[in-house]
Amino acid sequence: MKVGILSLTSGYNFGGTLQTIALSKIIQTLGHEPIVIDYWPTPPKNIPLWRGWGLMNESIISNVRRRLFEIKYLPSFKDKYDKFKTSRLDWTDRCYDSNGIKKVIKNLDAIVVGSDQVWNLKYHPDSNYYLGDFDDYRGKRISYAACCGNPSQGCPEWAAKALLKFDNLTVRNPFTADWVRRCTNNKAQPITVCDPTLLIDDYPKPQMELPDRYIAAYLIGDDNGANHNRTLRQLRQRYGNLPVLCIMPTGFAICIREWYDKILWNLDPYEWIDVIKNASVVYTDSFHAVLFAMRNQIPFIATYTEAVRAPRLLDLKLRYNLNDCIQKASDVEILNTDIDWDIIKESWVNDRDNSLCHLQSIFDL
Repeated sequence: MKVGILSLTSGYNFGGTLQTIALSKIIQTLGHEPIVIDYWPTPPKNIPLWRGWGLMNESIISNVRRRLFEIKYLPSFKDKYDKFKTSRLDWTDRCYDSNGIKKVIKNLDAIVVGSDQVWNLKYHPDSNYYLGDFDDYRGKRISYAACCGNPSQGCPEWAAKALLKFDNLTVRNPFTADWVRRCTNNKAQPITVCDPTLLIDDYPKPQMELPDRYIAAYLIGDDNGANHNRTLRQLRQRYGNLPVLCIMPTGFAICIREWYDKILWNLDPYEWIDVIKNASVVYTDSFHAVLFAMRNQIPFIATYTEAVRAPRLLDLKLRYNLNDCIQKASDVEILNTDIDWDIIKESWVNDRDNSLCHLQSIFDL
């Protein structure tokens, strides 16, 4: 079968790109031909040079510094990242709306929606990620590890109708399963599966020059410096006075951190993995950074302050026995105890094996 993947692929998000690569590889392993639907919900825009300086804001000095960094680093980062995506995935023609999607899916035998937060209505309020406007499409409708925004997310009528048209529904966490059941009055019974990045092992190793020991920091949410400073102080007490390598999290804006020793401006997704897997310890608030630290048995502390991130991280904590590795940012306590990697590995490997079996059964139908 020729299988289209509809996910969050238009941005510059390491986890989002890696989960798409992983899903594409596993579909290919199952004997099918994957292609990524190049859907951009928001057409790309270049910020004019004279915009974005924040000159009317009271934090004028930090805003000017941030904007200068953006001008210096973002173009080369985006160019490198775009080339990475283009060279490692097969893509349809680019589309910006439902009409564009309809043109590129005509010859597809199946569409897989997911993984990631494709059903987060706060960020994606249109019906395209639900295949809601494609009544003429006759191929299979599948979701793999799709995720909504939070447990209390509402459900418009159009979303409920679209969900019931899927031939097979799998979701990334129990609260998304609850949301689907609530939306459909229990007519749909989705299966919870693991994130695609856990399904494969063959992530290429790039050639990078990194310190022998360091703290890798990858933070994508909003937080105040006091929490960061307190957490880093505890990490250094536990692991030694190590340098902090801070990974730039996005290609759209730069958040200046004052507590890093070095910022890594220009990584591609495989280099991002390498920084995590060679670290002495990882400090993050990212779902996918947790997964890559966990599977490589790198000590980590994952924190949350924003309610939008808490449910996804707390699900990982419960599902994979991550316990003290995931904590509320304001209450972080780094314990002087070893992580039981054997129990953790058993948890995620079992989840991966069950997810692979279910994915195999979907494509065997």
